This record gives sequence, C-alpha cells and structure tokens, in this order.
Amino acid sequence: RENSDLATQLNGALSSRKVHQTLDDYKEQHELEGKNLSLMRENSDLASKLNGRLERDQSFRKELDSQHRLLDTSNKEQHELEGKTLDLMRENSDLATQLNGALSSRKVHQTLDDYKEQHELEGKNLSLMRENSD
Repeated sequence: RENSDLATQLNGALSSRKVHQTLDDYKEQHELEGKNLSLMRENSDLASKLNGRLERDQSFRKELDSQHRLLDTSNKEQHELEGKTLDLMRENSDLATQLNGALSSRKVHQTLDDYKEQHELEGKNLSLMRENSD
C-alpha cells in the first residue's frame, strides 16, 4: 500500500511537473513568437526604408546621367563653336591681309599718280615761267 501511495504521489508529481513544463514551454514559445514578429516588423520597416533610399538613388542617378548628357552636348557644341570661331578668325586674317595688300597697292598707285601730277604741274609751271620770261 505504501508503495502504491508513493507511486501515486510520484505519478501526480510527474504529471504536475509535465503540466508545468508544458506551460513553461508554451510561454517560452509565445515569447519567441512575439520576438520573431517584432523582428519581422523591424525587418519590414528597414526593407521599406531601403527601398525608399534605392528609389531616391535611382532618381539621383537618372538626374546625374541627364546632367552628364547635357554637359557632353554643351562641350560638343562649345568645341564646334570654337572651331567655327577659329575658321572665322583665319578668314578675317586672310581678308585683312588682302585689304592691307590692296591698300598698299592703292597707296603705291596714288603716290605714282601724285608724282605724275606733280611732274605735269612742274612742267606747266616751267612752261608758264618761260612764257612769262619771254
């Protein structure tokens, strides 16, 4: 009988211990699930922030690419304009050289015409002086 009573008490204690252990296990599982949910929410928030940053980064990169294309176009246009400017400067220099040549040639012709006219006037003057002398 005593052995049977002790066995009954032991079975009761073991059953009670199993119930407590099961409850402790459920409690621990519930706490872990809560932590897991918190981590999942935090992960979701971080993923949302990361997606926002990625979208801003892509937008920034598109804008930067656009600015680079504009700069490339501007540099190309500037290079073309500089080339045209150099061509016009060469043409202007050639025209200036031609004009200087024409002006020098005109000066020479004008000087010769002046000498010729002076010579003719001197001749007339001499003729008048002779006529006056006579």
